[in-house]
Amino acid sequence: MGTGQVAALVTEARPFDVDLEDLSDEESSIQKLQEELIEVQHDETLRFNFQQQSLGVFRTAEKEKPVLGREAEKVLLQFATTYLCESGFASLAAIKTKSRNRLQPEHDLRVALSTIEPRMDKFTSKFQPQGSH
Repeated sequence: MGTGQVAALVTEARPFDVDLEDLSDEESSIQKLQEELIEVQHDETLRFNFQQQSLGVFRTAEKEKPVLGREAEKVLLQFATTYLCESGFASLAAIKTKSRNRLQPEHDLRVALSTIEPRMDKFTSKFQPQGSH
């Protein structure tokens, strides 16, 4: 499980459901994230506040947990405007057709919502044309 998946779980109001074993093979920044998740999951006051308050109020704890806050922010800021949210939903609906319903859409959605123009000429210049046999 990568940082994007962890951040998604955290921002989907489920930071207490993240399986810490999935994080054990990642790099050092993930280790810091793992430590912060352990602290969050074992803080009963934070758990109580999380159940009683909105996610916005809960996010004030990001000063105490900067790595966790940064990862959560990456997911939350993907849909900063209504237009981006609607275009994201439309792209996801197009990606998750009946024939593709079992695929994981994260990477396809990122490409669909990207504003960066692909440089196909640079991409295709790296391949040698194949002659017919």
